[in-house]
Formats: sequence, C-alpha cells, structure tokens
Amino acid sequence: ASRVETALREAWEEIRLPSQAVEVLGLLDDTATRATPFIITPVVGIVREPVRFEPDGREIERVIEVPLTTLRDPAIFHSEVWERGGEPHVVYFFQVSKDDVVWGATARILRQFLDLLDESEATT
Repeated sequence: ASRVETALREAWEEIRLPSQAVEVLGLLDDTATRATPFIITPVVGIVREPVRFEPDGREIERVIEVPLTTLRDPAIFHSEVWERGGEPHVVYFFQVSKDDVVWGATARILRQFLDLLDESEATT
C-alpha cells in the first residue's frame, strides 16, 4: 500500500477516522523514532466532515483536539537537550493544556508542520 493508504488505514484502526472524511494535503519528511527502530511518514490532511473519534485503547488511549492558534502560541513550546546512547539530541514539548504535553516524535512532526506554515505565510 502507499504511504497515504497506510496512514488512512492506521487512522481508521486506531481512532476510527473514516478515510472518506479526510482530504489529504501531502506528506511531511520521514521522522525516525528515538526509542524504536521505526520511521514515521507523516500524512497531513483536513477532516472535512464531523467525526466521532474512538480510540482503540491499545495504541491510543484518547484523542485530544488542539486548535492551530494554540499550537502556534510560543508560550506553550519549549525544547530540552536529552542524551540517548551517549549522543545529545533536542526534544520538543508542547504544553497543549494543563494536563496534556505533546513531545517526542509527535512534537518533532508538529514542529516541522508549524515551520512549514510559517514559511508559507512568509512567502505570501
């Protein structure tokens, strides 16, 4: 299957997001995970109709929805330098609510997405 088909299938299995509700916009750069040997290919899309997310309970405990304006607020973002295997690397954190922090590979993907939006707006 293509990367898009795989992402849509995973989204269905993990949160019951119907593929027909998604308008796929494109792919971001592949992102390696640090704690596993997996490579993530992020697929960006817009959900064009109301959807009731249902986390599968195995891989996904719950779904949080965060407005883009919140994600773009510099006050919720910070980074730290961590060490793994003797090598330093930057870890990003988004404190999206009092109880919710997005970090790790998800935060790196989100940072790339937000940077692309900023670049796009700077050129228009």
